[in-house]
Amino acid sequence: ILIVGLPRSGTTLVEQILASHPDVAAGGELAAISQAAVRFVGINRGDGEADADVAMGDVSGLTMLTKPEGLLPEALMRERSRYFDTLSAVGRQNDAPAKYVTDKMPLNTLHMGLVESIVPEAKIIWCVRDPMDACLSCYFQHFSGNNPFAYSLTDLGRFSLALDRLKAHWEQVLDLSILTLPYEQLVADQRGWTEKLLTHVGLGWDPACLEYYKNERVALTLSNDQVRQPIYTSSVGRWHRYAERLGPLEQMLKR
Repeated sequence: ILIVGLPRSGTTLVEQILASHPDVAAGGELAAISQAAVRFVGINRGDGEADADVAMGDVSGLTMLTKPEGLLPEALMRERSRYFDTLSAVGRQNDAPAKYVTDKMPLNTLHMGLVESIVPEAKIIWCVRDPMDACLSCYFQHFSGNNPFAYSLTDLGRFSLALDRLKAHWEQVLDLSILTLPYEQLVADQRGWTEKLLTHVGLGWDPACLEYYKNERVALTLSNDQVRQPIYTSSVGRWHRYAERLGPLEQMLKR
């Protein structure tokens, strides 16, 4: 189960809800898909997989695979095996092996074409949120990873718009099973959207998903404190408090 979207769009909350189901293990922000993209980029440059692996620490999750060269069946099967090794390791952490594993790397949004080539059976949850709120929340954070778009209001607006265009493209050209999950609707109708979420990924109902905040797992993201609380709506429309300072973001989004 891949949970994607603009950072700060509800991805951690969605993973916490799913991880409260007894059949699900939470993988958190796995680097496996972006690492696969880096390896293919290395092959296309003629560097080979080994050199791409060495350089991996210097390459951000924003690396995009833009050419089909190198996407040969044997290479794709190799990446599929690597990915399932990663998921299996996560799934074995529970007392009983989990039937489902989540991968909550938001910017796997950039790699959906590669995802379909490696794991076409994947279930995708694409989290969306009012871009003014999501971008403002990104702007308030100091990310541990390389998210260079997050430190300029103009860049945040531009990145948000680009991600919207990319989502429309993926939905047009891919056969992946994608559920668009609006943050505002989730917090307004927790039960209804939790049911839709579980149905989409093929899970039966479990009331523990409504009490996700009782889950003792630690979310290794900036949202760990938020998912320790019951659903709240105070973050909806938060940007209005800072409206007079958000001109560059609002102007970019209006484009």
